[in-house]
Amino acid sequence: MNERKLSAPLILIAVLYLLGALMYFLVSLVLIFAGKTGYVPPELTGSLSNGLIILSGFVFLAIALLYFFVGKDLLRRKNWARTAAIVISGISALFNLYSLITGSIVSAVMLVINAAIVAYFLLNKEAKKNFS
Repeated sequence: MNERKLSAPLILIAVLYLLGALMYFLVSLVLIFAGKTGYVPPELTGSLSNGLIILSGFVFLAIALLYFFVGKDLLRRKNWARTAAIVISGISALFNLYSLITGSIVSAVMLVINAAIVAYFLLNKEAKKNFS
């Protein structure tokens, strides 16, 4: 492993991915257990069946695992994690841009964060050195 000290932006991005993993994990648990027990208010799910709710929970669980491993391996300076963070944040930024256009103000903050992550990994020389 590279013996250089981790930069503050890299640590912050890794922590954001780890917090994202925690949030996706908690949502997955809620969806899986809500689908299993059958207690889901219809105003939240519309016409979704319990099976689709459970499936959604497992999709969120898979996303949580991806975010966890990306965050963990960013701290270990694994190049695959840098690439994954660029792709995930880039796709998220596009979705945030769409949400912003359709009226979601919260998406503005997320758009700035995701765009900053992509810019940091692609444009910052220190970030490139950390993963070489």
